[in-house]
Amino acid sequence: MLLKPARAVLIQIGGLAIVAVLAVILGQFLPLDQIIFRLGESVAQHQPWSTVLYPLALALANLLLLPGGLLIVGGGFLFGLWRGFLLVLAGNLAGAAAAFLLTRRFARGWVEQRFLRNPKWRALDLAIAREGWKIVFLTQLNPLSPTSLINYFYGATRMRFGQCMMWVALGQIPGMFLYAYLGSMGRLSWRLWREGAGFREGAYWLWIAGLVLTLALTVALARIALRLLEEAQARALADEAAVTASPQPALENAA
Repeated sequence: MLLKPARAVLIQIGGLAIVAVLAVILGQFLPLDQIIFRLGESVAQHQPWSTVLYPLALALANLLLLPGGLLIVGGGFLFGLWRGFLLVLAGNLAGAAAAFLLTRRFARGWVEQRFLRNPKWRALDLAIAREGWKIVFLTQLNPLSPTSLINYFYGATRMRFGQCMMWVALGQIPGMFLYAYLGSMGRLSWRLWREGAGFREGAYWLWIAGLVLTLALTVALARIALRLLEEAQARALADEAAVTASPQPALENAA
């Protein structure tokens, strides 16, 4: 259910390479430079609506289980690092809250029947019942885990809404910051290319160093989270097996 960190990094790098190649190819047929410039101008001119609508679009993508990676990276590109990071985090949290409430109020039974037939989801359910917020936090730390789907599953658990959302937000911070950083790097690279300044500026290489550090920290956290999550699921399954295997005391006959 959760991708191994090394595989997650390869998917990220591969995805970025594909996007870069497509951008180069499309640049031969379309005025991408002008399109990007006008898009940035449009975002700036339609404040504060763009600030409100962007997280809503990301929340809707999460609810519909659509890939939101491009929107998350786009937040850093269009709004800058810190503002983009806060907007994509808000959008992801809004999507998680809506998914949780939809399951809790309308589809709890269906989600339980649908998910708990799978041994991996069953193990996750047992781990959440046993360790609560820790499991929510750990499942969100991997930036390529299927969090949009997991958010629906949370609504079928006994966790309180506020507690669940707090740990969802905290768990998503490293991944959202990494994506926003990638978008900001793209924005800086495009600006330097557009201005003909080249990539020899010292600030640019500081950004590169920051990206490497952010990526390394995110991967390290994801590896730790995956190990702890697997251990928690194994403990929960072992406890359930022990309870199931233990002999049940015979009921005394009523006098």
